[in-house]
Amino acid sequence: MSKDGFIHTRRTMNCNVLIFLLEGILHITQSNVQHSVSRGQYIFLKSGEEHYGHKPSDGNLSYLWVHFSSNSPWLRISLESNDDLPSKFSFILPEHGTAESFQR
Repeated sequence: MSKDGFIHTRRTMNCNVLIFLLEGILHITQSNVQHSVSRGQYIFLKSGEEHYGHKPSDGNLSYLWVHFSSNSPWLRISLESNDDLPSKFSFILPEHGTAESFQR
């Protein structure tokens, strides 16, 4: 939990991070893409990629996060480009979304 004006630290981690917002808006950049993650949304931060806050939060900010590692490689695909999905995959996780993202 943080008060008004929180800016996420700039860092590159050796593990993956999944952040789920409970309150407020987290302004965070990963791979040069700015995200504003709000209540009920999540963001997946990939191991080895720099991420940082690009704008201070307004008001209260509360989120849950988990750090985890995987021996399986990550593949970045775009569902909008109609790319063929790999024949074998463990899980498809949009980088930023809501729980409804999983109901496709």
